[in-house]
Amino acid sequence: PRRGQRATLRATVRLPNSHPGSPAQAVEVDVYSAHLEVFCGMTSRVAQFAEILRDIRLRRNVTSAQRSAGAVVLGDLNTMANGIARFSPHYCTDSMRFWTLGYSEAEIWALYVFGSDKAQSAAARAAYWRASGVAQQSCEELTIASDFHDPFDARTDVTLDNPAYFHRCGLHLMTGKLDWALFESSVFDICATATHNNDYSASDHKSLCVDVRFATCVQRRC
Repeated sequence: PRRGQRATLRATVRLPNSHPGSPAQAVEVDVYSAHLEVFCGMTSRVAQFAEILRDIRLRRNVTSAQRSAGAVVLGDLNTMANGIARFSPHYCTDSMRFWTLGYSEAEIWALYVFGSDKAQSAAARAAYWRASGVAQQSCEELTIASDFHDPFDARTDVTLDNPAYFHRCGLHLMTGKLDWALFESSVFDICATATHNNDYSASDHKSLCVDVRFATCVQRRC
């Protein structure tokens, strides 16, 4: 569903492990730098994210000697089906822009991709996206999305609210949480969070900063 030149890159990085009692002095982690398409609808972005999850799943299935300790997905997911953008034939091209009135796209992702409502099963979340037009294979890949956690609030931690974009009569008409920092919950503990570029002087997005540590002793030696 891509129309632009955006892509996702993966790098395996070696990080120091200071977790007490761990025999591993360094741990390898897969880090994904993602930039999803903006000139499409929500369902196309979800399908693109499913491609990342598929790669994560395949990386989990390699031999233990090749397997990384966990994964991190960082970047601009362009979850922007909010406000005035809903009415744009360029930015929001599917019916989800109207089906989700009352929620930001980021909130829909929190609920139906990452499972912030713990009472909702992975099968129910997959069924939601299948009914929305996402291909069955992509829906199946989404089942591992709940393994990841973004410590920022989907509604209040807005990363796009640039004064140059549709500030009219005191109304902020094009805003949203477009940027994400997704950490595998069983691998990382979140220690602290912050946002920067809050005046949008350096970019049209805010930046997200997260301090993490390994949650468990990682047995693999690098």
